[in-house]
Amino acid sequence: MKNTLLTLLFMTIPVVASSFETGTSAFRWSSDLAAEEFAPIAMSGVPNSIYGMARDGAIYLCVVADSSENQAKRKLVLLAELAGENPEPMLPNIPVTCILT
Repeated sequence: MKNTLLTLLFMTIPVVASSFETGTSAFRWSSDLAAEEFAPIAMSGVPNSIYGMARDGAIYLCVVADSSENQAKRKLVLLAELAGENPEPMLPNIPVTCILT
């Protein structure tokens, strides 16, 4: 009987969890959150996140929001530097966007 109740409980958890409203919020840039004194926190168990930012109970998950074009530009400059060609040292920044949890 106990096992049956536990099985039923675990079967209903996904239904209950999926019935909550998700809500929406605007993304934030990691640099903006840092300027507002959000502190970085580890988020190793969250897929695709590189870290989190937290302050006063608000937690943002931060992910790389890069383009393949900018990745290619950085790669070319870095490979040229490694080859001793002394390229222009200006590289596109790596954008990190954060989403409120």
